[in-house]
Amino acid sequence: MSIAQHRVIYGAALLGFFFCLRGSEYLCSRGKRHACCLQVGDVIVRDINGADTISFNKATSVQITLRGSKTDQSGRTSTRVLLKSGMAPICPVLAALLLQRNAIQLKLVPESPLCSTGSRRVLSTDNDEGGATALHNAGVDADTIRRHGRWASDAYKVNIREAPASAIQLAKLMGNASVKPSQTNLPRGATRAQALEGSTNTSLLFASPRNMSSC
Repeated sequence: MSIAQHRVIYGAALLGFFFCLRGSEYLCSRGKRHACCLQVGDVIVRDINGADTISFNKATSVQITLRGSKTDQSGRTSTRVLLKSGMAPICPVLAALLLQRNAIQLKLVPESPLCSTGSRRVLSTDNDEGGATALHNAGVDADTIRRHGRWASDAYKVNIREAPASAIQLAKLMGNASVKPSQTNLPRGATRAQALEGSTNTSLLFASPRNMSSC
């Protein structure tokens, strides 16, 4: 596998992770590409003034345009914007730039699949859970997770991978709660209404995207 292909795989994994993309929204599935698959022209990286840029140092945000999905049968267009994570190379802006530079190198047109590894090859994967898991483990409320991932219900919870009890130190958390009865600890993924009734400290835990292949 070439260095260029490695960059595409890395960029696609990060982009899918941060935007909670379903496989059909940016990759090929079972050897076929869905009509809503992200195209080169669907991703824009902007600087602080809102101008397009291909420089990571100048870039501040990335915007993607989604043209429907399996959960949006009407095919309505929606946009999502994320800022730099401040944790490069784990950053959605860097991911977009890697894929854009690959498109330039391959001389792809705006209508070409964004995650192309060649003129007729597109990455494929079944990863659709990493982003939701990271948001959940970071303590993000359920309403925000649903909106960001474009879920119409709490169906995203099926894809969440819970950390083992030993990793999140449940015994320690329970012990702290018993000696501090006045503090209310909300469950991770609590609704906005629940969040108004209490507070919770959160920390970010990234899930590792699965390996990808070309089809």
